[in-house]
Amino acid sequence: MTQRSDGRLHWLLYAMGGGMGHVTRATALSRALLQSSSADPRQCETRVTLLTNSSFAAGLNIESELGPRAEVLRVDSSLDRHATVAEVQRVFGSESADAVVVDTFPRGLAGELAQILPGLNCRKILVHRDLNPKYCQQYRLAEFVENYDQLIVPGEAAPFENLPNAISTQPWLVRNEDELLTPDEARFRLAVTGSRLPVAVVLGCGRLDEINQMYGWATRLADEFPAALEVRFVVMQKPHPDVTHESTPRNFKVISIWPFFQAIRGANIVISGGGYNSVNEAKAAGVRFCGIPRRRLYDRQENRLSSADCVQRFDELRERVEDVVLEFRTQPSINPVSYCNGVHQAVKAIQAGGA
Repeated sequence: MTQRSDGRLHWLLYAMGGGMGHVTRATALSRALLQSSSADPRQCETRVTLLTNSSFAAGLNIESELGPRAEVLRVDSSLDRHATVAEVQRVFGSESADAVVVDTFPRGLAGELAQILPGLNCRKILVHRDLNPKYCQQYRLAEFVENYDQLIVPGEAAPFENLPNAISTQPWLVRNEDELLTPDEARFRLAVTGSRLPVAVVLGCGRLDEINQMYGWATRLADEFPAALEVRFVVMQKPHPDVTHESTPRNFKVISIWPFFQAIRGANIVISGGGYNSVNEAKAAGVRFCGIPRRRLYDRQENRLSSADCVQRFDELRERVEDVVLEFRTQPSINPVSYCNGVHQAVKAIQAGGA
């Protein structure tokens, strides 16, 4: 990407939307952009501004992930549509960016970018993911995406992936393979002593009712495999009081980790919703996965899960976990990890596209 003569390149990342997907992808891209600039003396003052309204963002120490050249702007997730739009407009009006990267929603979460983007005198890049065909047709997105200089498709099929300015990469991950903890280190981080038992990690994210469901399933697994399984309920921040109870099984613990991906090699099975991060992280690390396809307005999780990964009921999950327990008794070893982190492909494509 063309550099300013003074090396002060400023990226503005729009990562609005609930859940963990948008903010984690933006964190992964920000890390890669800043790492790339650190290797080039001409970009030593490159900086990133990350804009998010994820309900989880307040409890995530994104600043420690990105370092001093990044600023995280957290928009209150409880704001109504009008107030959210006003805050986004304020940010775009006050931030002078050399490049804007928009995650998933071409027109913005509430359509507010439809008025903002055409008037921006900078490069505009869309992180282009799966979109509901009705949404694409209703808002004539095939025409609107022409406002973007480049589309980057992060590892999953997307409606406009065949456009001349679209480039597909492997899935974006918030850790490179050499940054993952070893299995022993990861088990220690998950408060698991020794390697005698397999570990089931249940991720607590999503809406409160979904977190409650996953907490209940986690404690049931611990109850049903008391001497054969360690169960960890992993949350991104301190758990809500509604999902904690006074009496829990001895083989069950609640652990707070973000990003969880760093400790994934301590798990023998990961149980979660069917979100972008959970599915792609488990695939990259070669860890068995069970996902519940959650109903979302835009994210069609059922398309991401294979029949082998998908569960809807606890009895289905119990069967998958029982298989893991039996396999662990005969094959307790964990395979080496090798994957390509698509976020670095994205950075190279973005830089080449702006040359």
